[in-house]
Amino acid sequence: MKKHKNFPIIEMDGNIHDFNIKNINNKNEVMKKVSDKLDEKYLSNKNQIKYITNIETGMKIEIWKNGMKETFGNDKYYLHLSNNMKKAKIASMKSLAKLIKYARVRSEDAKNYHNLNSKVVYSYLVSELKIDNNVYTVTIDIRKSPDGRNKFYIHNLSKKKGNNLSQSQSA
Repeated sequence: MKKHKNFPIIEMDGNIHDFNIKNINNKNEVMKKVSDKLDEKYLSNKNQIKYITNIETGMKIEIWKNGMKETFGNDKYYLHLSNNMKKAKIASMKSLAKLIKYARVRSEDAKNYHNLNSKVVYSYLVSELKIDNNVYTVTIDIRKSPDGRNKFYIHNLSKKKGNNLSQSQSA
């Protein structure tokens, strides 16, 4: 992990073999294999809630399978990506806890744009990730429920070119 402009760039390799995914274009297989792998580490379930604390806010965040479904099950956020971006998105899941822990806040209490009358609000976080020699900006959405629970909702990657953020490839 390298510090850059007061927040760390999480570094990792792009190896996705430990997920045992045979077809990265099969979103159901990807969701299941990623969820199975994360279940061992930091996925919450009805028997055990696991928290990741964001350092900047102190917010305790839970990661559930529904976050995997939104991240990989929504075609616009996964299926339409290039194979390289799919691999990066899958690989990034191995560092999801670190990405959340060291993320900076972009917006803390954003209204639910799907339903402006909803009491649910979102925190939008941003982190940086280096996979092999490529640097990505990772955006992470956290669903903040009225009951005080904060749940990982989705994450996306966009590849950086030089020092400028490029939106040309998002995952």
